[in-house]
Amino acid sequence: MNLMKLEQDGSRGVAYEERICKYCNLNVVEDELHFLMECPKYAESRSKFIDFVNHKEPSLLWGLGRDIRICFRAIMASHCKEIIRVVADFIWDAFAVREAVGVI
Repeated sequence: MNLMKLEQDGSRGVAYEERICKYCNLNVVEDELHFLMECPKYAESRSKFIDFVNHKEPSLLWGLGRDIRICFRAIMASHCKEIIRVVADFIWDAFAVREAVGVI
């Protein structure tokens, strides 16, 4: 399984700030927020779930006009089964992209 840098390197004792995403050139820590909301590598897959969330529960995102951390927390705290499913689908797709790229 191709875990996020946060998980891979954390178990190896690598400092948090050194767990840089290898799937983009933003030079930021690959944490859950970056993976789900920011990494350009998954922009195509992400647009599907963002569009769905905006349609289903626009108050969660308000067109991403709010702080991205607030949007992330709202999505992760959602009890809507359809939103949970579309986020799970995004994660599945993103890990397929990671596997195809083969960066470790």
